Amino acid sequence: MAGIEIISDEMIDRTWEYVRHHRTKWLNTSDNFTAMKDRFNENEWNLFLQYHQKLRDLPQMFENPNDACDNWPSRPDF
Repeated sequence: MAGIEIISDEMIDRTWEYVRHHRTKWLNTSDNFTAMKDRFNENEWNLFLQYHQKLRDLPQMFENPNDACDNWPSRPDF
């Protein structure tokens, strides 16, 4: 197909340890935003809170770590 480049067709099984490690990293990174709450409008702040909640809920929302990785929440772009 034109315009589509397959980088790899390799399947990688992820573990819950992998998911938790990266989730903790992103939670810690996003926690830095809480000190700057006054720099965001209400909509941006709500998007941030939703993202943060989705990260926290990730292990409870999926039965296996591969599904969790496939459904990783997108960080708001502000």
